[in-house]
Amino acid sequence: MTLLLLLIAAGAFAVRVWLSAPFSPAASLGDPDGYLEYARLIADGSGTWRWTGAAVEYAEFTKAPLYQVLMSGFTSFPGIFPMPRTALLLHAALSTLTVLLLYVTGRELHSTRAGVLSAIAYACWVPNILLTTTVWQEHLYVPLLVGGFAQLGRAVRLEAPSQWVLAGAIFGVAALARSSIAYFLLPAAIFWVCVTPGRARSAAQAALLIVSFAAVTLPYSLHISSSARQAIFIENIGYFTLKRSPVNASGLRIESFMEDTRRAPSTGEVMRYFASDVAHDPAGFVLLRLELFRMLLKPMGPMLLPSTTAETRVAAGWLKAVVHGLVDLPFVICVTLAPLGAVLCRVRRFGGLLLLWVALLLSMLALTSWAGVRFRAPAEPAMIVLAAVVLSGGWRRPRRAVLAGAIAVSALAGTLSMMNVKAVIQARANYGVDDWAPHMTEADFTGSAGLHVIVGKPRLSLLLARTERTPGGPVDVEVRFDGRLADRFRITEPHPQEVVYPMTQFGVVYLEVAATVEGRPAGLRLRVHAAE
Repeated sequence: MTLLLLLIAAGAFAVRVWLSAPFSPAASLGDPDGYLEYARLIADGSGTWRWTGAAVEYAEFTKAPLYQVLMSGFTSFPGIFPMPRTALLLHAALSTLTVLLLYVTGRELHSTRAGVLSAIAYACWVPNILLTTTVWQEHLYVPLLVGGFAQLGRAVRLEAPSQWVLAGAIFGVAALARSSIAYFLLPAAIFWVCVTPGRARSAAQAALLIVSFAAVTLPYSLHISSSARQAIFIENIGYFTLKRSPVNASGLRIESFMEDTRRAPSTGEVMRYFASDVAHDPAGFVLLRLELFRMLLKPMGPMLLPSTTAETRVAAGWLKAVVHGLVDLPFVICVTLAPLGAVLCRVRRFGGLLLLWVALLLSMLALTSWAGVRFRAPAEPAMIVLAAVVLSGGWRRPRRAVLAGAIAVSALAGTLSMMNVKAVIQARANYGVDDWAPHMTEADFTGSAGLHVIVGKPRLSLLLARTERTPGGPVDVEVRFDGRLADRFRITEPHPQEVVYPMTQFGVVYLEVAATVEGRPAGLRLRVHAAE
């Protein structure tokens, strides 16, 4: 078994290193949230390290500190730890560590087979593999989180006080990388006391979990609260969308409930805002959160394919099949099977804790209006290990009523995920052009091209011009939107020709243009823009 795990870990590390190419002359790190700049505030390469509150400031909000502190090691001594190579290797190593920790989690939950299946699944988990080249907290948070759950599984099995203390401490370190796990501990403690025989002993175990967690996290929370002159438990960036990108049905603004709008909202102000939002439009509040919850269960393909480019239409079709088979299908399987795995596993109380984490995290994200593949990443390892239970067999048979309830929840989860099936079916990769993104407006192609374009106005204008690759003679052009034929026409003049199409839907539309001269591929320059 040790050899098998080493092979799985080596494969996981190799594929992440291959994708990120850390030793390539063009090796680079994407840093959309500016974590490297935060790290340089702590250590700027002069050989000194100093803590500053600016390393966690994001406008009027604060972030958790641990990932910035970790990355500061690569900005402190650039000659010894050159960027970005070592950071890329670290990301790959942390991801590989998660693979091994998932094996431990699956073994503690159910069986060695479940652990191996979990490790293999995460070794091949494309969303995590693609994350390697981007500087994000999840690189540190997810391994620490999975480590906490692996230790929690040991605590459930061994029941020794020291095991519960260690689990709480690991969760505390994870919370310093991202604080969402903090909101799991109290519900988890209540759940544990309710489902475990021997109320006094289970209450003592839950107390040890929370106390050790608090011992790790409270000193920093007191420090950052004192610095910001506002009560903050590790970070308050979770409320960012509520203030900066509000999404609600009632039209209320959270600023109306804040004493000082220059700051981030406090938890009390957020609760008052939610209460008023529900009172104004309870149905709208619930339906909006259900929609956000559904988006969190959306397969990745419809988001991944528009950012990829293939050479030809046939290659784009193969890429679509690969993404659906290796990315979308495994995710839907895990979403659907996870609730069932929680009742079929051999250690059901631990399975219940894992499922509680998934449900709680996704609900918190939907409540605070976050949605997307990155934000659900901390829930995916738990989904994987629970689904592995179902696939590994050797189940512990539950009561019929419990099994029926789990089947119903699994069916609901699968249905919510598959409600995105139209977007999945329609998703395609770009082809025929170089590095196209939906916000771009101009491209050259020869023969045919498929492009994702943004439609924000009632009409879409296409300006087509011949290029030097166009053979002599009139150019026959065919235009399709989302796979449906929209137009066929002929360009006979040498100057650019404009065609305008009324649009019945806004957002991202898949545009395909094919150009030929007497059956031979023709070169065209395409310019896309919205029209009133």
